[in-house]
Amino acid sequence: YEIRNCDWSSDVCSSDLSSMGRLFDAISSILDLFHVNEFESHAALALEDMATRWMEARSSEILDSDFGLTRYEFSIQSECDPFLIDPAPVLKSIVRDVLDEVDFQQIAFDYHVALARSITDLSQRLKLERPNRVFGITGGVFQNSLLVHLTRKMLWGRGIVPWTHQRLTPKDRKST
Repeated sequence: YEIRNCDWSSDVCSSDLSSMGRLFDAISSILDLFHVNEFESHAALALEDMATRWMEARSSEILDSDFGLTRYEFSIQSECDPFLIDPAPVLKSIVRDVLDEVDFQQIAFDYHVALARSITDLSQRLKLERPNRVFGITGGVFQNSLLVHLTRKMLWGRGIVPWTHQRLTPKDRKST
């Protein structure tokens, strides 16, 4: 996905995610949840639910942490304009974990953590310098409440104010 909406004069940036839904679909299929969506975001919702159940079963260990190290890491290509995040290393690691019989709920949770961390890492690379550094998180993928929770917590932890939708849905804009 890519970051491209920045107002450098006010240090406000937002994510413009592209094809993240298909990545959620692919991981859902790898984990044998759904191979075909019966409705919009079907596979993504199942993946979020699986990850949330894993987190809730370990809430006392996780909720006060920075979510620890994750086994997955996206490749951030900051030399590109706009910035790009390559999911290939994550997909390879997930397939390896499936073959190694790692718990699917843990894989789903670690994927969410890795995605939130990549968004947060990317916000750091934008070098927002004002005291009120703001980063808007928007797009259809941010209908995922677990991803929003993780991303907000990580951004706040780095001194960046996350802006999320309050009255409107974060859904993707319609193409013309």
